[in-house]
Amino acid sequence: MTLTDFIILSLAAWRIANLVVDDSEDGPFDILPKIRYWLGIRYDDRGRMMSVDGPLLYRELGRAVSCMWCLSIWVGIFLSFIPSEIRIILWPFAISAGVLLVNKFVKR
Repeated sequence: MTLTDFIILSLAAWRIANLVVDDSEDGPFDILPKIRYWLGIRYDDRGRMMSVDGPLLYRELGRAVSCMWCLSIWVGIFLSFIPSEIRIILWPFAISAGVLLVNKFVKR
């Protein structure tokens, strides 16, 4: 794995995990809140996670995807198995992560 691959995979893993964990992200057709709700993750009016409800499988899965530290490991493992020939599909996530990081530093 080259340094470029590592950077792209790292940025893509961060962006994908952030999309799932961050409750302010809605995604197209509000798909991300629907996924979070299906996993049993509930938020209060201020956007703070209240609970993870539902059967045991959903509670454990909900806890796993509501933690950025935990989810980033699982996403990283998954992305590392993607063959290098088709890693181009991760570039939009990596570019998005780069733009968000630059935006954060510019706004300071």
